[in-house]
Amino acid sequence: METVAKLESRFGGVWNSIQFFGIVPDAEDGARRLENVRFCEAVAHARTRPVILDPLKIECLGARYAFGLGADRIDEMKARLCEERGFSKNYVDKLLEQTPAMEKTPAAVGINLPGAADVLVAWLQPDQAMRLVHVYQIRMEKTLQADITSVISICANVAVRAFVEGEPALSFGCEDSRDLAGIPRDRLAIGLPHGLAKMLVAEAKG
Repeated sequence: METVAKLESRFGGVWNSIQFFGIVPDAEDGARRLENVRFCEAVAHARTRPVILDPLKIECLGARYAFGLGADRIDEMKARLCEERGFSKNYVDKLLEQTPAMEKTPAAVGINLPGAADVLVAWLQPDQAMRLVHVYQIRMEKTLQADITSVISICANVAVRAFVEGEPALSFGCEDSRDLAGIPRDRLAIGLPHGLAKMLVAEAKG
């Protein structure tokens, strides 16, 4: 949680710690085990009390896909993307090929639990995101390449993308996540792998 405090101090925003567990952790420190919620919704709940999620009991089909349950209810997810989001069947296949997903489903996903994070996620104002990207460029000596999508956003294209690719991930969210996660209209979502986050807060000193 020390890294969370440093990110908030140096870049602003409210940061959340995401952990992917190989073994289901004990519900310590008052953590809640939530079921039948979306990942983005659980992040909002975790601001007041840590959360433990079972990927098999996550409601959102996109989050289930992101956490490695790709074959589970895939036809239903494709149909929804066509019917509710207006995408063609051909594009949906391409979209899912481009959507990051974990190779192995974690036994549990923790949000704001004690211990080191795998990924840190926040909603930042554009100027805060700009300062973070600037420090990233100083530290890494390269520009940030961002893939932006209007669906499967916070789960796959922020948390999982940052975890799998080891790079910052940016998103404007999707209609559901902006509502359920309570993302203010003047903010975007960003995810950082923990190791990179530590480097960036160290670079930002002074």
